[in-house]
This record gives sequence, C-alpha cells and structure tokens, in this order.
Amino acid sequence: MKYFVLIISILVLGCGLCLAKSNKQEFQYVKFNGAKFTLFYSTKSKELGSYINEYYKKNQTYTTWNELIALHHYPNAYSPIDQAKEFRTYLQEQGVPSELNIDEKHNSATLDFIIISQQKRPILLEFNIFRFAKSPKCGSIGFQYAKRYKINNALEINKFKKTIEKERKKYIKKFKKVNVPELIYEEIDKGKYQRHEGIVENNDDILG
Repeated sequence: MKYFVLIISILVLGCGLCLAKSNKQEFQYVKFNGAKFTLFYSTKSKELGSYINEYYKKNQTYTTWNELIALHHYPNAYSPIDQAKEFRTYLQEQGVPSELNIDEKHNSATLDFIIISQQKRPILLEFNIFRFAKSPKCGSIGFQYAKRYKINNALEINKFKKTIEKERKKYIKKFKKVNVPELIYEEIDKGKYQRHEGIVENNDDILG
C-alpha cells in the first residue's frame, strides 16, 4: 500500500480557554475531550510568514505527542474558504483523501483527513481536523486538532479507517465548539519564552 507523508507546517475537544496572564507566568490552554492542552511551542514559519502556536498535553512535546492542538496564521490568505480549498488541493496532490465542508454564511470551512505512513514500524496514522476562519488581525486562521495512532500490522489500517469514519463526525462537532485561542506572536520553546523578559523558569505548574 502506498504511504503518505505530509509536512503540515508548509501550509498551514468539554471545551474551555484560559488566556495568558500579562505577567507571562501562565500560558493559555485549551481543554478538549477531558484533556488539557497547554501552549508549549511557538515559532515563526518561513513559509507562512507568521506564527504557529502548538499545544500539548502534560509530559508530551513536539517529538512525543499523540494529540495536538495548533493555531496557524495565514496573514496573506484573505479568504478562509479559499485557504481551505488550497490546502485540500495540496492534500490531493500528495494522494491524501480528505473531506471539506464549507460554510459560506460564516466565511469558514472545516477540513479533515488521515495521513498514513508505512516507512517503518510501527505504522503511523494521523487523523486531522482543520477549522479555517478569518483572523481578528489580518488574513486567516487555521485551528487544528490532530491525533496519532500507532499500529504494527498493516491489516489493521482498514479497521482503523472504519473506526475513524464512525467517530469523525463526533470529533468535528465537538471541535467546532472549541473557542479559538488568541494567537501568540512570540518564540516559545518547552514552555519558555525565548524573546521576552520574565522567562518562565519552571513549567511544572503550567503543564499540570
């Protein structure tokens, strides 16, 4: 079976949101499906020309995560719907099937897809949802939820797809109810600001 590898960075669920305090001693977080995702990493993308904020669960990082919430800013994408269509075209070019739902009334769109990589064992499967909407400042925002699964038997892939097909609508419905957090225009790594005074020295409480 052909495998798909997608680098999402070139493009760009009860639910709650806590904004970062002005003293930068606490980072904002998002709650989804009973888990707390805390802003852990932020960097400026050369491809997008703006920041990507990534939220992880406690004790997970950009190399160890199995669930991720992220915020992608597309400063030059004035239409969220067009941005969603462009992203889908990219997925199609990579051979990745996807489903796009457009909301013309609210100028927004939701895109979901599955990435499968069989380069090595265990096989990596990644379910993604992107919500595209207007940015409060400029351009568009892509709000992402991703969940990774690892399996050791290629025969389990079809079983996984059937499971996701049954659950995807539930995930999408819940994800649409999540408040989009404020985009942080700062370099953050491992829960610490990189370009600011008052760098957080200990993030144990932050990630608790």
